Amino acid sequence: MTDLSDAQRRLLEQRLAARPAAPTRAETSIPARAPGPVPLSPGQSALLYEYRMRPDEAVYNIVHAYRISGPLDTGRLRSALRAAVARHEPLTTSFGPGRTPLGPEVATDIVEVEADAERFEQLAWGEARRRFDLDAGPLVRVTVVRLGEDDHGLVLALHHVSSDASSLANLWRDLDHAYRGQELPEPVRSYSDHADWQASRIGAADREFWSDHLGPDPHTVVLPLAGPGPDEPDGYLTRPLPIESSRLREAGHRPMPFFLATFAALLQRYTDTDDVIVGVVASTRDHPVVEPLVGYFLTVLPLRLEVDPRSTPAQMARATDEVLAEALIHRHVPYAEIAAGLRRRGVAQPDPARVMFVLDEPHRPQLSGCTVDGHLVHPGASVTDLTVFVRPCEAAYELSLEWSGQVYRRNDVEALAEEYARMLEWGVDHPGTPWNALGVDADAVGAP
Repeated sequence: MTDLSDAQRRLLEQRLAARPAAPTRAETSIPARAPGPVPLSPGQSALLYEYRMRPDEAVYNIVHAYRISGPLDTGRLRSALRAAVARHEPLTTSFGPGRTPLGPEVATDIVEVEADAERFEQLAWGEARRRFDLDAGPLVRVTVVRLGEDDHGLVLALHHVSSDASSLANLWRDLDHAYRGQELPEPVRSYSDHADWQASRIGAADREFWSDHLGPDPHTVVLPLAGPGPDEPDGYLTRPLPIESSRLREAGHRPMPFFLATFAALLQRYTDTDDVIVGVVASTRDHPVVEPLVGYFLTVLPLRLEVDPRSTPAQMARATDEVLAEALIHRHVPYAEIAAGLRRRGVAQPDPARVMFVLDEPHRPQLSGCTVDGHLVHPGASVTDLTVFVRPCEAAYELSLEWSGQVYRRNDVEALAEEYARMLEWGVDHPGTPWNALGVDADAVGAP
């Protein structure tokens, strides 16, 4: 979020110029909350509600399988894991009544086994589908697998209510420091301190922005595909994108606005409407003091994007960047509150962000004396109708799609992925040519 585009920076400067003089740093620091039960952040409240409503599902599990090469000291790793987890409030506090603290042995469950590579993947698969008990713990599950001499696997399972992508990077940093024998300092402020401070900053102007932005009758994006077959399961697929980071820069594109704008252009082709709503996942880490913390620091921005096929990829990316910049100023209004406001107004579709976009932040774990490589293990269930993930991968990008089997079929989503990749490559090669110069792939979008 610190890497602002020119459009975002100009808009922010305009907003600041219209406000009274900025307070001093002391006045804008996050205060320690008053003693009492640990509060939930708005994002945590929404996830906990989903957890209670879907008691048998593991849809919000975050599970990674890591391969560790090198002379791993498993005893030292066990101690380092407990030290790293103990530093972070969301990993050591029950989500049951009273939000009681959990002891180190309860908060983190660590199991050591011997197995081959196939069994290791099976263990990871099982962890991805095993439900958490957020009331009693553990909130962190770790399986260390001895695969051979200087060859280990590690399965790390967390729940989204207590973590996110950038939190994984922070947890691995703390784990590496503790594994090296370094003392981990106490955080300056806790996750719940930030949750209190964040809630206090939401004003009437923020709520009014979302009401105006979405308009009187926002519509959920529904792609006109054939629909699922009987007992169609939820799905997840990953494929490389034919775009290198260097080509993106040479075309003058910044990743977030370009990938999002092209996704909006793709939706326009499928729906034949110039007005689409995309739920964009954005970070709420808005203060230096929370940068090293572990917790759920995400929100969903329901962006209403206008798509004109006569515009060029570069023009659409700039327009999308401006919409995103405006929305980020008001990002502290929780999506659940925005949806509740739509319901009070009697809007026909009060949950407009059923199609979502995520520009992911892959973490690159390090552990002293070892090499660590890892991958996400999908839980096999979809959070919403359709989510598109784009993430940097080496010098290029990869694309993942997650979808509900109750809404879409796998072969239709595969065709959607192919068309998105085709449009991205064209947008990089022809940044100044209107989108309507690119022919429609009739097979992909179901055209007659």
